[in-house]
Amino acid sequence: MNPLTEKNYPVQARWLIYAGVVYLPVLIIAALLSAWTREWFLAATAFFGLVFFLNLIMRANFHFTIDDGPFLTVRQGLSVFWQQEKQSPYGRIQNVLINRGIFDRLLGLSTLVIENASAGGQSGLGRRGTQGPLGFFGNRITIPGLTQAHAEELKALLLQKIKEHPLSDARSGL
Repeated sequence: MNPLTEKNYPVQARWLIYAGVVYLPVLIIAALLSAWTREWFLAATAFFGLVFFLNLIMRANFHFTIDDGPFLTVRQGLSVFWQQEKQSPYGRIQNVLINRGIFDRLLGLSTLVIENASAGGQSGLGRRGTQGPLGFFGNRITIPGLTQAHAEELKALLLQKIKEHPLSDARSGL
């Protein structure tokens, strides 16, 4: 089997709009109420641009690999200077969920959430919210911005991998 990666199942560019969905109403209300001075409005607009730019960088530096090996590999980073990698054994994966919040449905997207049995640390990057961060955070791996068909295919593939690579009692420490 050839490894399946984010190149086969890409995070859609529409996912970048997700940041705007949150911040745009604030900008519109502020403009309508004229409560902010021009400087505050420009600062809020610059903040929105920064969030959009960070999402673009996170999307470009997010990679996952599903292959014949016993691990799901996820790499993420904000630059060439800061990268993280997590390998999660398929046998430790407990839940594979597909989330579709209201904004996901409006944009035609789905979020694949993979939870494993480890306690996990609170490391990771990205926005936290209903869809979770891009990449990994604690014992959760999140792949947002997938089409519904890609999310369903990845879920089925991961469930098959869990069956193929059970975690034996000797390896689990029991």
